Amino acid sequence: MTHGEPLAGERTYLNTDGAVQMDSRAAVVGGVLRDKNGEWILGYNKYLGNCSILDAELWGILDGLKLIQRRGDAKVVIQSDSFEAVKAIHGSALKTSHSALIRRILRILSQENNWLLHYILREQNQSVDLIAKLTFGEMKIFN
Repeated sequence: MTHGEPLAGERTYLNTDGAVQMDSRAAVVGGVLRDKNGEWILGYNKYLGNCSILDAELWGILDGLKLIQRRGDAKVVIQSDSFEAVKAIHGSALKTSHSALIRRILRILSQENNWLLHYILREQNQSVDLIAKLTFGEMKIFN
């Protein structure tokens, strides 16, 4: 996992988010992949079932990492508005994590030399928040 300044040259940006309804604990995740100019490449969202907000955020990151790894993107900046998730991942890079989700995320990040994981403010991630929460609307239609 690389730390430091954003990468020079061609890069893509992955923004991820998770959301949990407080009453039902139903969780959803979403993400957006954009090019260096901010142009939309693709988006995704998924219903997870019941889980904690931290696990939802981690699932959002993991799903995005698997997606960009399959695409073959070489230089990626991954951005999450979950300080807890980013801190847990970076902190676990130094020791063994008890979380299977974090171990899976770290395994993927260790295979990619030019991927950066950063915390961003919630205000900078609003479009991804909306994409994730669209799944709540889909649940009402199909359930």
